[in-house]
Amino acid sequence: MMAAAMPLPGAVQSVSTMARKPRNPVARSPLLRKGGAHRKSRSAERMRSKRELKDEADASRKQHPDRDSGTETGPGAGPEDG
Repeated sequence: MMAAAMPLPGAVQSVSTMARKPRNPVARSPLLRKGGAHRKSRSAERMRSKRELKDEADASRKQHPDRDSGTETGPGAGPEDG
């Protein structure tokens, strides 16, 4: 029968066999600072607002397709001269 191998002095032990040291609370991962209440970023809020405005304008155009959008050019599109 073969005897279990003894670790050599100074050999690195696996984490599972040695006791873990407590972590340094000061040297935490910077990603952990992002914890807390979940909120949208300012840019996400701006983009959402712009998207809602565009959607409202599109819905208004679909409801009233006969209304003049004011973007036409050409004869008869501007004010009368007299």
